[in-house]
Amino acid sequence: MSVPASVTRYEPGVVIPALLGVTALAIFINHDVSNRQALLLLIGSGLGFSLFHAAFGFAGGALRFLFATRPAVIGRVLGIVYRTLATHRLGRPVTRSAAPAPAR
Repeated sequence: MSVPASVTRYEPGVVIPALLGVTALAIFINHDVSNRQALLLLIGSGLGFSLFHAAFGFAGGALRFLFATRPAVIGRVLGIVYRTLATHRLGRPVTRSAAPAPAR
């Protein structure tokens, strides 16, 4: 049974920066923390890449299904993520009110 070329094709614009980033992070962790932690990062990244390539879990079909059937849910989740990150960066809660933010 042959596998279509589109299934086994890798996107160089995604794969190369991802591998370079993981390699740089592993070198940094190896230098600052330990060899064991760098090896665990490489093993975990390899397993994560293989699961992602296999469209396993939330990164694959489940996310596409949610986005196709309920785009409003994705918008609400992204709004929660945005407010969480903004709260963390600003140090105060982010609200949707029209009132101006208090001065620090």
